[in-house]
Amino acid sequence: MILNNSGCPWILGGDFNVIKTDEEKVGVAYNSAAMENFSSFIESIRCIDLPLSRGKFTWSSNKDSPIFCRLDRFLFSPDVLLHFFRMWSRIFGLDLFPITILFHWKHMS
Repeated sequence: MILNNSGCPWILGGDFNVIKTDEEKVGVAYNSAAMENFSSFIESIRCIDLPLSRGKFTWSSNKDSPIFCRLDRFLFSPDVLLHFFRMWSRIFGLDLFPITILFHWKHMS
């Protein structure tokens, strides 16, 4: 895969519009083929899927019988950990569940 052969650390974040596991949704059946393809993609590029803090889902249908899903995430190459000792993604807000990535730099001596 081109991302892992670049020799540079990378972070890819956004709305992937697909879930990785059944635990990332509530209130609706989901396309298991899409879920398996997405999980295989993450595994094939050997990236790390940054866990969420302050919540489990990043999207809601905002209906009487709501659907909740984790559609947004940050993926990163393992060599990013050489530059940061702590990383996490956090949910901000209550409506569309925007997320941000937070870092703590490693101090090189």
